[in-house]
Amino acid sequence: MVVHSMAEGVFMEDILTFSRCDKIAILRLPERLGKQTEQKVQVGSMETPDFSPEEERIYQALKGGDTVASKNAIAQAKRLALAHLGYAYDFGFDFETHKSFSCTEFIYFIYRCVCPFVDIKLVEQSILFLSKKVLRPDDFLGTGLQQIIVKK
Repeated sequence: MVVHSMAEGVFMEDILTFSRCDKIAILRLPERLGKQTEQKVQVGSMETPDFSPEEERIYQALKGGDTVASKNAIAQAKRLALAHLGYAYDFGFDFETHKSFSCTEFIYFIYRCVCPFVDIKLVEQSILFLSKKVLRPDDFLGTGLQQIIVKK
């Protein structure tokens, strides 16, 4: 099963239905995060006010230079994903509030405690004279995530 966000909002569907698409990328976290992963991002600039205790523990360990098994981050991401089933789709692409989620915003949100350590960051985009920080699907390809399959 896959939990993701589309126009219908955050929902769960089977992997075969999810995979019926023209383009797909399967990426994964390195087995261990921390000392073995390049930290290209200014970690101190990230705010952490909404972290759960487990997210805070993972984030602080990585920030302090320790290593964390990716399975711990994945378990936390699964908990967050399941807890947000039924949330609406964010057609405004507002990455600052967590009341609704676009597709990339959802992934960024559930993995937010490890994003700075695999170089996943919001990018300033201009759309119709407006500028905001967002994350496009292709932005995940140039990060510290391992590329398993990329079909463009």
